Amino acid sequence: LLEWTGRLWTAPEERRYNQPLGRLWFALSFYSLVDLLSIVPTLVDPFIPGDQPSATFLRALRLLRLLRGTGYSKSLSRYVATLSSCMPTFQLTFAIAMVTWVFFSVLLYYAERYNPDPDMRKHYKSVPEAMWVTLLNLSGEAPLCNYQTWGRLIEAAVGLFATAFFAIPVGVLAGAFEKDFGLDDDDEEEEEGAVASQDGQGPQFMSCFGTSAVSAPPRLDTPPWRADLAALVQAQTPQGVWFERVVFSVIGLSILQAALDTVPLMEDDKGTQTVFFVIEATFVGFFTIEYLLRLAACPEFEEYRGYNVVIARCKYMMSFYSLVDLLAIVPWYLARVSTTVDQYDHTFRLIRILRLLTLDKYYPGMSLLDDVIRRASSDLSVAAFVASVTWIVFASLLYITENKNTTEDADRPEGERFADVPTALSYTLILLSGDYPLIEFTWPGRLVNFFMIICAQAIVGIPTAITIAGFQTIVQEARDAKRAALELAGTPEQRRIGPGPGLGGQGLMATGMVSKGRQVVHDLLNLRQKALSKWYAYGIGALIVLNVIAVLAESVQDFAATMPDGFFSHFETFSVAVFTLEFLGRLWCAPLCTEDRQGYTSRLGYLTSFYGVVDLITILPFYADSILDALHSPLDATDLRVFRVFRVFQLEHFIGSFTLLDDAFRRCQSNLAAFGLVALIIWVGGASLFYVFESSPALQPIDEMRESFDSVPSAMYFLAVFLGGEWGLTDFSVPGKVLCIMLVAIGIQLYAIPISVLFDAFQEVLDDEGQGDGEEGDGQEKQGLLAGARG
Repeated sequence: LLEWTGRLWTAPEERRYNQPLGRLWFALSFYSLVDLLSIVPTLVDPFIPGDQPSATFLRALRLLRLLRGTGYSKSLSRYVATLSSCMPTFQLTFAIAMVTWVFFSVLLYYAERYNPDPDMRKHYKSVPEAMWVTLLNLSGEAPLCNYQTWGRLIEAAVGLFATAFFAIPVGVLAGAFEKDFGLDDDDEEEEEGAVASQDGQGPQFMSCFGTSAVSAPPRLDTPPWRADLAALVQAQTPQGVWFERVVFSVIGLSILQAALDTVPLMEDDKGTQTVFFVIEATFVGFFTIEYLLRLAACPEFEEYRGYNVVIARCKYMMSFYSLVDLLAIVPWYLARVSTTVDQYDHTFRLIRILRLLTLDKYYPGMSLLDDVIRRASSDLSVAAFVASVTWIVFASLLYITENKNTTEDADRPEGERFADVPTALSYTLILLSGDYPLIEFTWPGRLVNFFMIICAQAIVGIPTAITIAGFQTIVQEARDAKRAALELAGTPEQRRIGPGPGLGGQGLMATGMVSKGRQVVHDLLNLRQKALSKWYAYGIGALIVLNVIAVLAESVQDFAATMPDGFFSHFETFSVAVFTLEFLGRLWCAPLCTEDRQGYTSRLGYLTSFYGVVDLITILPFYADSILDALHSPLDATDLRVFRVFRVFQLEHFIGSFTLLDDAFRRCQSNLAAFGLVALIIWVGGASLFYVFESSPALQPIDEMRESFDSVPSAMYFLAVFLGGEWGLTDFSVPGKVLCIMLVAIGIQLYAIPISVLFDAFQEVLDDEGQGDGEEGDGQEKQGLLAGARG
């Protein structure tokens, strides 16, 4: 109050208020009103009874004090200017969205008002009621599904067309904010990336298994055994590469065992627990030996070269990765000697999940996240501040409108979820993420949600967009650096794709090491014979399509009963015979392939490629089932026949899309591994925390929640759904709510970055393919099925 009075008294000192009634204009300004609204509740509250809605509303206004934070004026001014710049376009698109909303609400009211399902009828008993559910449908959510025939057709139109129209205003706002924060300056980013590449300062992504091939000169007083040991644990020798692979495998197996150890059926079985104890003791012994080896060799690590041996080892023991290693093994030893620690042994064993963080040494995803945050700290602080204020304001509004709501939603009164502002925070953030697992709001609450859908989601999503854009910039800089290096050496074809190992097809033909028969088969399978390739392409393509149709038709019992006995079995035998011959032919001709066309130059390369895995997985179930039947085994491999549907991917040999996708995967695999590690840590780590928080009766009183998170694998399933943006469960414990907030705020977006990396690589492959077509002509174009047949 004193501050506001002082600002009012000195207002005429500012040029814009140095006029008659200047203080009045200041008092009516936006910032002055915010200050007043944050003061008035305290002055008026003593005179209003506490149980009046007006008292609750006035007390909630105290939250406006958030807007008086440091730097608020600059943050809000930036957002207000952005909104003003896009307002004409927003108003136009908002009108289109409103017309779309009302139109489909009326249609669904007439289609569903007599629905036999009482729950459906309740939500479509009037046009205003229908507008609420239609609003959710237009935002991409489908909380109700028991529609009648006309309702289903209308909902199909909503999903196919109307959702896009309704999303335009939100897209306009999001696009304006992204432009303001420089998230769409592709040219600028490419220019900066090129400069970074020329300077040689672009980020380098380490690849696994031999990342530290170049080492600094050894100490002058280094014993030979320590130098050899450092080379081993840093994967600088062939033996070190194998050692690192073993470490990777053991880390994965130990995490799998830690997750399975929490499954109730395995917890209660003494035999299983004995086996798990032996396995865990073996893993702990292995990691103990690995830690001691690294401790012994650490004075030779590059970051410790400037210290004597004792200080170097002390510094290593206090490093992040060393502490993670210790946390993963020390509790096991303490549990063997202390009954107090043994009481919490089950919880301590989950600390083994921290071993995932040690993989960051090889795939530095977490390190890159730190770089992104440092680079964008200024924009992130502004966007995060405004997003946080938006979140808290809407949580307060939902508290005001819903705290007395007694309507049950998911077997719990809605008012209990919004009983106070802290409790409402996690639910509000889920709603702001675009997911609506809760729909039984009052009319004022629905109005609040309307503004959340139209405006607030775009504002809250800006910090995430900045973070993802930062990752994409780093990836682009790395690609530019790699491309610049490739352009300095190699042929144009090598610059586009990269050299492949071995002689390859052209090398073998040049040396005369290819038989005529194998060359004929190779040309046929790769659509290079004008006479036979046309018939082969049409025939094998038709067989693949018929196999997919057969899989679908066989699952329809009524239709399958009308077919002759053994029809599907005979057709399956014929198909497997043809696909087996094709697989053997491709395996035989694999050494004739080239890296730029097929992506492999050897039989092992074919078997481990996308092509080979798909070709193999479509025929193995048939042979497995046949062998088990011949041996009269009780095991049933019939369910494995579901893999027959993978035969649709065999069209990869004729449709260029699959080939391009494989090229994109190979091009971004190191970056994909780095960001995939971040996603894996979020998934496994988050699931472990949910298991600890939600399976405890002391923290979680709701039986359904405890049953859903009764083991780490079960928690991983639900978290995979949550990270996909769908929150089927929301009534978490207090620490579970905090974890939920963290996941919604940034976890979901980081979890999706690997997909973004793959899509960016696919776009880059398409760009390169277009450049290649321009340089080399149509003869090198990726062929589709018909184009391949004509070739």
